[in-house]
Amino acid sequence: MNAVAICGDWHGDARFARKMIKTLSSRGITEILHCGDFGYGWDADYIPNIDESLNKHGMTLRWVPGNHENYDEIDLLYDHDAQRMGMNGTIYVLRRGERFMIGATSFVGIGGGHSIDKDRRTQGVSWWPQELITTGDVYRIMSTHRECDVVIAHDAPLTADLDLRNGYKDDPHSIGNRRLLGIIVDHLDPLFVFHGHYHQRHSTKDHLDRVVIGLSDNRDWFNNNFVIFDCDDKKVIE
Repeated sequence: MNAVAICGDWHGDARFARKMIKTLSSRGITEILHCGDFGYGWDADYIPNIDESLNKHGMTLRWVPGNHENYDEIDLLYDHDAQRMGMNGTIYVLRRGERFMIGATSFVGIGGGHSIDKDRRTQGVSWWPQELITTGDVYRIMSTHRECDVVIAHDAPLTADLDLRNGYKDDPHSIGNRRLLGIIVDHLDPLFVFHGHYHQRHSTKDHLDRVVIGLSDNRDWFNNNFVIFDCDDKKVIE
């Protein structure tokens, strides 16, 4: 069986991440797909710690940026085609709209989400405007990509009916980001959309009966942070 783990927000919590890596390795998982708020750019020791743990267990990790990442540093990685991270090269940050295959399953990564607390943050220090999906992203992805099986996103498409907390439901920037993501998802027409961002574990369907699964974060019950996905049969198995 060709299976991967798909994880929600870790927020730079290296202790939680190492525990997750060890647990998933014990279940035979060799690759993690991460839905953002991975925790990049906050602690200089974080990437080396995660890289060491992944290498120890013979694993790799691909992630989409969330809204709590240092986008200035991420953009430099993109500019220099230096998306692979860590001394052992076990970590890879996906570009917005990047496509890849695992087994029989085609994936597209679409990072980005709105920071509802940005008024309490400092631009370029603790908040970055690049966190939001743009109309340019929509046109670029729609012009270069065909259908896929799975979307790995940070945010959730507006076409999925979520019971949102913490003011997200009525926030115009959040609604706008979700609307643009929904346009992309409609074009890609995946079987599944996996996302983080809202720190809630749920499974619902959108307006076209596509499965939308939200994953919780490092502060919730451990098992709410991940699912196991079979890339041969294209289904969630845990």
